[in-house]
Amino acid sequence: MSNTSHQSFGENAVAVVGISCRLPGGVHGPGQFWKLLTEGRDAVRDVPADRWNADAFWSDDPSAPGRAVARRGGFLDR
Repeated sequence: MSNTSHQSFGENAVAVVGISCRLPGGVHGPGQFWKLLTEGRDAVRDVPADRWNADAFWSDDPSAPGRAVARRGGFLDR
């Protein structure tokens, strides 16, 4: 008799064999994401000037059409 234990997971079983990510804050992979979290760093920054002029769209009135109430966000590089 074998000592091998077998467990059935059914037909909906999933195996994760790899993972990757690219996130704001210069994060390129799960290890860098974990480091960002454990160091308590903030990946939110001012809108990059090459994206759009945040001041041109900003309004402190959330009901103003075509305007934004935030000048910061999470942006990917390139």
